[in-house]
Amino acid sequence: MALRSGFADEPGRLPRGIQAVESSEPSRALRLRGQVGSEPASGWFLLHVAETGVDVRERRQGRKKHSRPWWTPWVEKEILRDIPTYSILVRFEKLEMRPGCRVDVRLYGSGLPRPAADSSFDRYVKEKGASASVRVRTWNVVSSSCPGPSWRERITNAVESTLKEKAALSGRPLQAAMALLLGRAGLLDKEFKTMGRELGILHIFAASGFHLAVFYACLHLPLARFFGRMHPVSLLLPLPPCFFYVVLLDFPVSLCRAFVFVCFAASKSLIHRR
Repeated sequence: MALRSGFADEPGRLPRGIQAVESSEPSRALRLRGQVGSEPASGWFLLHVAETGVDVRERRQGRKKHSRPWWTPWVEKEILRDIPTYSILVRFEKLEMRPGCRVDVRLYGSGLPRPAADSSFDRYVKEKGASASVRVRTWNVVSSSCPGPSWRERITNAVESTLKEKAALSGRPLQAAMALLLGRAGLLDKEFKTMGRELGILHIFAASGFHLAVFYACLHLPLARFFGRMHPVSLLLPLPPCFFYVVLLDFPVSLCRAFVFVCFAASKSLIHRR
């Protein structure tokens, strides 16, 4: 697979000027340096590439011409100039990444970016404004630096620590609990996802109105016991925590829609109460 030239402002195509790096050439690699942007899907990040280069493996003296170069060191050959910033959709395998991180990755062989074609996933890549998609493994990362955790990550880490210490959860039970609370199926491992997909229950781990309804009910029912089911306090007091929950999950569309419906339902019940 070769990297096809294209335009940086045209989604689905890599920018013009990138030299072709064949997957059959393990001695040549593509070097990308950039900043991690938004997370349009769980585990998938937009990487805004600011600098593109080509690395080669240094051939040692005395080695046979056709011997495998896997253990020879990489040497930076050149930086491709005059290439504008472009974006690719990246999934970091077994790597903790978040928006704002700066990464330097080296891609070669079958791990080269795949230009978007005509499949449903490729159309999704184009919709996000990316030129290609790629999976980055731990050995592809040359260096990385990330800012301090955001307030969302601090809350997420606090919830995870509480589940580990207070509820003594670990492994898959911990993954399932975190995925249910945060509505992020990406927290589940591949085997767990496959099992959930086969059982038809994977959708309950994605943020939806179900999560917001349960959260609202957990706040509304105790208040209704003391003030009454139709009392303004019971109906309206759970709304601010529900809005904070929507903000914590970074405004997923399904959750925003559910929050609007909950507000309408609470207002209607308040207006037409007996």
